[in-house]
Amino acid sequence: MSIPESLNWDEQVALFKEQGMEIYNSDAETLKQISYYRIKEFAEPLAQKYNNGFNYEGISFAKVLERYYQDKNLRIHLLHAIEQVETALKTKIAYILGERYGAYGYLNFYKWANRKSYTNFYIEEKQYKFKKKLKETVNKSSLPDIRYRRNQDKDGFPTVWLAIDSLMFGGLT
Repeated sequence: MSIPESLNWDEQVALFKEQGMEIYNSDAETLKQISYYRIKEFAEPLAQKYNNGFNYEGISFAKVLERYYQDKNLRIHLLHAIEQVETALKTKIAYILGERYGAYGYLNFYKWANRKSYTNFYIEEKQYKFKKKLKETVNKSSLPDIRYRRNQDKDGFPTVWLAIDSLMFGGLT
């Protein structure tokens, strides 16, 4: 078994050419930003597979880059949409908990947890873990309002609105 060799940018272009890809020497600049293997990954569905390799005959580097950027843009748009949903849900959760239980009522799980479905021990354990995680989050937070004493209870926990805003979405569950 041979050990893979390090190829410079021009040699990577040459390797794609050997495999049949329509690629220009100037595309070496792109390979400095997007790795050979990343390009290869996006070219694979367009290629013809043979033995242990691929034939990129008739496939242009430009077409592969187009697929790469479409995928990248899709991921960016999905992340943006997920962020909008997350922000809206967090806002609504904070509003409902604040409206029903007050600024610090969220810290007392017995007020709002389903006591018919969960034991007192389970609720207390979840409350303890939540508070511990919240303290860690508050200590790392860069939100200036979270540090103001008027926005904290006697134990240093923030209001429901600041707490939920500072938590990651997974922390809300």
